[in-house]
Parts: sequence; structure tokens; C-alpha cells
Amino acid sequence: MKKLFFKINKNKNYIKKIINIILLLISVGIIFYFFMANNNYLKLMAALPHLNIIWILFAFLSIFLSWYFDSLSIKFLSNTVSSDNNHGQMSFLKVSICGQYFHAITPMGIGSQPAQILKLSSNNISKDKAVIILFQKYIVYQTCLFFYSLICFFIYRGQIEKSCPKIIIMIAIGLISQGIVLVVIKIIFSNKNLIVKSLKIVLNLLFRLKIIKDEKIILKIIQKSENK
Repeated sequence: MKKLFFKINKNKNYIKKIINIILLLISVGIIFYFFMANNNYLKLMAALPHLNIIWILFAFLSIFLSWYFDSLSIKFLSNTVSSDNNHGQMSFLKVSICGQYFHAITPMGIGSQPAQILKLSSNNISKDKAVIILFQKYIVYQTCLFFYSLICFFIYRGQIEKSCPKIIIMIAIGLISQGIVLVVIKIIFSNKNLIVKSLKIVLNLLFRLKIIKDEKIILKIIQKSENK
């Protein structure tokens, strides 16, 4: 029986490796196609001598600063949730980079938060606290994005109406829907029963997508959330 179970697991791992290799080859093939199509490689080679190295370095610096400030926000929220947190900034920078990586390689970026939860748990932060940290970070991000969009809309409204008046309706719909989402999240976050129900839905979805494979982890998180 044990040999059969081991053989089944071995076959599953073998199939997963094959699928990952196929996906990797498809990704490389797509990149190679766009590189070769319409003589794009010749255009790239012709453009290389004219690139400004200062702007390229500035772009890399901007990416790093984005990761760094994201890690600062995760560390700050971690300190508010867990008082015994004594990890250095580098560990939270790894959490941020890990999230960015899985956001880039998974469809619609759905692997970002689960990957960060696992990375935070490796820093001796419990999974339920990691979920709270990332949920708070999401609320802060969406709130800042909403007010930033609102300010930009009022500043550039005149220019937008002159150049493309029809887009005003789309912007208004986007701002209203984003505001409604924030209000709904605030209502859920202030109600314990709604938090537990929403958490069950999200964890069940992650389990069905096989992002979280251990059902015991889900039950443990739900039990802790219900006892708090």
C-alpha cells in the first residue's frame, strides 16, 4: 500500500515537472516569436546605441525603490500585528520581491498574496497574522490609489474634457466602483462574522485552485479567526 501511494505521488510530481517544462517552453517560444517577428531584433539592435544609460539606471533604481517601500509597509504592518517581530529589513524585502515575482508569472497575479503569506510564515509569523497584514496592506494601497486618482481627475478634468470628453464617464464609473469596494471592505473588516465568512470563501477558493493544499491550515486559520 505504501509503495502504491509513493508511486502515485511520484507520478504526480513527474507530471507537474512535465507541465512546468511545457509552460516554460511556451513562454520562451512566445518571447522568441515576438523577438523575431517583423525584424524586431534588427530594430532592437539599431536602437541600442541610442539608449540613454542614465534613464536605464533610473528605471532600475525606481524598481528597487518600489520594492523597498513595499517592504517597509509590510514591516510596519507586521509590527502592528505581531509585537515579537524582530526580523531585519532584508527579510521583508525578500517578501516583497517574492510577491512581485509570483504576481508576474501567475494569471491575473493571483499567486502574489499566497506566496507572500508562505514567505511571511517562514519568518515565524503565523499564517493568520500574515493574512491580516496583507489584507491591511491591500486596503491602504486601494485607499491611496483612490484618492490619488480622485485628485488627478479634478486637476486634469479640463484637459480630459477637451481631448477626450467621452472618457469622463468611464473615469467616473471607475472611481465610483472603487469607492464602493473600499466601503464594502470597511464594512466587512469592522464586522467579525463577515470577516470569518469572507475568509472562508477566499480560503476555499485558494484550496480549490490548489494554491493552499493542506486543508488543516485552512481549518486552523478559520478556528483562530472565530475565537478572536
